[in-house]
Amino acid sequence: AKGSFSTTDSLKKVVRLPALYAFILAFVLNLAGVTLPDAAFQYTGQFKTVFSILGMMLLGMGLNGILKGGGVDLSFLKHALCVKHVIWPLLVMLFILLDKYQLNVLSDDLYRVMFVFSIVPLAGNTVTLAILLRTQPEKAAAAVFLSNIIAIIYVPFMLLIYEMVFTYLNRSI
Repeated sequence: AKGSFSTTDSLKKVVRLPALYAFILAFVLNLAGVTLPDAAFQYTGQFKTVFSILGMMLLGMGLNGILKGGGVDLSFLKHALCVKHVIWPLLVMLFILLDKYQLNVLSDDLYRVMFVFSIVPLAGNTVTLAILLRTQPEKAAAAVFLSNIIAIIYVPFMLLIYEMVFTYLNRSI
């Protein structure tokens, strides 16, 4: 939102996002020790399927905006994909190495989770947020679509690199 609005307007838009309130509520309930009954897990298990379908519909509508005159913003795509697929994994890897050799706070299992989270493609909810913030959802849809196409080769390759690097590092210690 900051690219299209002032800082104040951007913050006002972010504060109105329902996901922020859902996060705060979940955080408070978790700290209070509230747990969900087993029946809730059966019910919410269906959400994945529904939200996958809705996400693909939103992505399709966003891509339709490109065909109707929105065009492709190559500069935005270059920056978004570079940050997501190059800079972010490098920063996470640097943090992992810092922790592994200096801080010693996290475990190898958490390193793997952090790394996997850093290499997954852009999320479909990016398009939803762009729609809610009224900030060119067609750009977000193009970035999500390309990020997912890239991920077909990128994710297995990066997992292989990760395993090779950490196998070597664990042997040399």
